[in-house]
Amino acid sequence: MVITGCSPQKPDQKIYKIAIVSGLEAFEHIIQGFTDGMTEQGYIEGQNVYYHFLRVNPKNPAEETKIRQLVADSVDLILTFPTEASLWVKKLTRETNIPIVFVMAGIEGNDLVETILHPGGNITGVR
Repeated sequence: MVITGCSPQKPDQKIYKIAIVSGLEAFEHIIQGFTDGMTEQGYIEGQNVYYHFLRVNPKNPAEETKIRQLVADSVDLILTFPTEASLWVKKLTRETNIPIVFVMAGIEGNDLVETILHPGGNITGVR
């Protein structure tokens, strides 16, 4: 599902596609905080940014297809949480340059990053 606004965009302005992949409804406040922060930085939904919200169950391998579709759609960024969903996104984007930001994870010691100072690859996290 893509949620968009009705405001016109400038013809030469890039429209960023951001996927938000979450595993649990209980963390909806993270999504709200992220989109509010983006708005404060000038990224207006429907004008210069579109959000693709995807809730997955990492325990159901059949849902891997949903994340593969995001990769095929060449999103500009993936915000992901909690840890299980983040690990899944990391695995499925390994051969891409899509930046990944994960939230709600013990940053070191879970195979997401080497260290917070040197995460490696296309992934980093927020404590």
